[in-house]
Amino acid sequence: MNIVFSHSNGFTAQTYRYFLEQLSTHNITAFDNIGTGEWTNWLDFVPQLIQHIEDNHQQPVIGLGHSLGAAITFFAAEKRPDLFSKIIIVEPPIFGIRKRFLFWLFTQIGIADRFSPAGGAARRRDFFESRAAAYDALRHKSLFKHFDENCFQDYIDFGWKKVENGVTLAYPKQLEANLFRKPPFFFKHPKFEMPVHFIYSSHFKTLDKNDIAWWKRNFPTINFHEFDGGHMFPMEKPKAAAAFLESLF
Repeated sequence: MNIVFSHSNGFTAQTYRYFLEQLSTHNITAFDNIGTGEWTNWLDFVPQLIQHIEDNHQQPVIGLGHSLGAAITFFAAEKRPDLFSKIIIVEPPIFGIRKRFLFWLFTQIGIADRFSPAGGAARRRDFFESRAAAYDALRHKSLFKHFDENCFQDYIDFGWKKVENGVTLAYPKQLEANLFRKPPFFFKHPKFEMPVHFIYSSHFKTLDKNDIAWWKRNFPTINFHEFDGGHMFPMEKPKAAAAFLESLF
């Protein structure tokens, strides 16, 4: 099968190496480095994903996206349904309309960073003396503590790049913060011509139960699946996540 994978905010496609390795029987290409270039909100990346598919695949693909990548896949499939045989969106951070309105309002008055991951991203430490130092400092942080060891090592190997006297984030923290600040707050609800599978975390931290209820009310034709893991479960349980995805392919 032909699969196009789109990564989450703050992570490059290479940091998913071990997870994607579990799906290596398929032809997978990655839409990488999301956020580079000029943009105003996430919808500006949709033409880039479409171009990636047109450049790399001759037949319709399965669009597989995680977090930010899931949101972009979601909108690309509506714009160019001919390019997709199916989409699988994992924890897309598109909230219910009330939460999105509040976030938009907080953005207008300049306090959104207090309530979104943007504030934490902007404060993220982005320099260590070595990869070993980064490993020791981050391994037990809340975001990473449940990562599979192979996946965390991929993050250390590919999520950081060498600079003078140490390593810095391969995905700049300011870019990560800006992406969190600029989701599409208001949009027309897409209609789909292909099967859509929506996988959400059983922990309900990024998407809470109200968000999932909003999705189910507004997109009754989508197939919803709950997965036992956190928002980053492809890196927490890569083998289980891959096996689950195989059942949907």
